[in-house]
Amino acid sequence: DDRGGTCSRRKDAESKEKKEVSPLQLDCEKACGTEKSSSQCSWAMQQTGKSRRERYLIKMKKGLKVAVVGATGMVGQVMRKVLHERQFPVDRFIPVASEKSLGRSISWGKDMQEVVSLEHALEQKPDIALFSAGGSVSKQWAPRFAEKGCFVIDNSSAWRMDAQIPLIVPEVNGHVLMPHDRIIANPNCSTIQLMMVLKPLSDRYGLERVLVSTYQSVTVTGQKAALQLEEK
Repeated sequence: DDRGGTCSRRKDAESKEKKEVSPLQLDCEKACGTEKSSSQCSWAMQQTGKSRRERYLIKMKKGLKVAVVGATGMVGQVMRKVLHERQFPVDRFIPVASEKSLGRSISWGKDMQEVVSLEHALEQKPDIALFSAGGSVSKQWAPRFAEKGCFVIDNSSAWRMDAQIPLIVPEVNGHVLMPHDRIIANPNCSTIQLMMVLKPLSDRYGLERVLVSTYQSVTVTGQKAALQLEEK
């Protein structure tokens, strides 16, 4: 009933419309740290058509070009296995390794893929590159991949102490990532596992001090060390 003013249902609908924001505005707020309208935001002005988030979700459905740098190493082998087991939306898998492995075929699910060089992988413009080939490789090549618009997730120690690079455990602080973050570092294996336990404890009770002793596996240092242990 509209007599005597706007009905309550219409008021609720109008209020809801005012509160709803577009994905572009959400991305804009993350990028700028403000609640400006899209027309006022310089970052949003650079976006055309669909928002970056919407475009990325569409691309996820179609499948992504994913490169694994260090694909023939011990960590790289596990990365390939986990990506396939968890049915990550990979449209094209790009295995990358050192010169001595170039041309070699390695498994990707039931298929075989030829190992390519870093330069060749860069030319293919992957959407995501997982780096696990040592700090020197990451330092030299991660920025080049990022410049091409690739999201680099680095498993080496190269960027962990760099204040400009986010150090991320997704379940703990994934929310701090910004749209412009193209290189993402992760802690080492023991730290990641520890954070998964300490975060809920800190949230629930608070933590003042943590004493940690870790016992690293031989495989952390690579295939040569693992083979040496077997021979002993």
